[in-house]
Amino acid sequence: MTSKRLALAFLGFLLVSGVLPAPAAADISGVTGQVVQDTLPTNLWIGWKEGITAFVFEENQNLVLGSNLTVDLLAPFDWTAPAALAGGTVPAGTVLNSHLVHFDPLGSPSTTKTVTGTVTFSNKILGAIVTTSSLNSTDGLLGPASMTGKYPTGQVYRGLEEGDNVKVTLLNPYTVGFTLKASTALNEFRVLTVPAPAAIGLGLIGLGLVGWLKRRMA
Repeated sequence: MTSKRLALAFLGFLLVSGVLPAPAAADISGVTGQVVQDTLPTNLWIGWKEGITAFVFEENQNLVLGSNLTVDLLAPFDWTAPAALAGGTVPAGTVLNSHLVHFDPLGSPSTTKTVTGTVTFSNKILGAIVTTSSLNSTDGLLGPASMTGKYPTGQVYRGLEEGDNVKVTLLNPYTVGFTLKASTALNEFRVLTVPAPAAIGLGLIGLGLVGWLKRRMA
């Protein structure tokens, strides 16, 4: 058997045995209520991703913070607008996953539409970003490069601070519950989770092994 075949066989063994992790699985493990898990669309400006439900999308995953990140809510939290936000800081070096909950009612309804739901993650929830200014300032960091200029950055009332009793609650370490209300505007918030250290370590080992195999196969 040639060295290339041996290398491929070894890589297959590692993947099957679980020593080398396969591509990262989705962090979102389940939803209930009026929310649908979907892939991040090519544009999120108002009118581009409408629905009778909210949507939840995965953004950047396994992101290592290069500097401190200010968030509106740190776990545990139970917040109803327009109550004051405790806020907090996630330190530089933290590895996190970002997810966006988005509600843009279908059409331009003359009355306010309300959706409620829960999203459960495979990793523990660290915090949430809920205000328009905080969403705007983190689009470039927490969203993929392909979404540059495609978020509703600057959209009035994008966040949840307008005071119509919208709600974001940590129901347990892995599940966030929410109530969103919108009509001609949209509502969004971000949820940040922290990958398990073991998964991060295995991922780094896996990347190293893949690099070594590629050099051997070249």
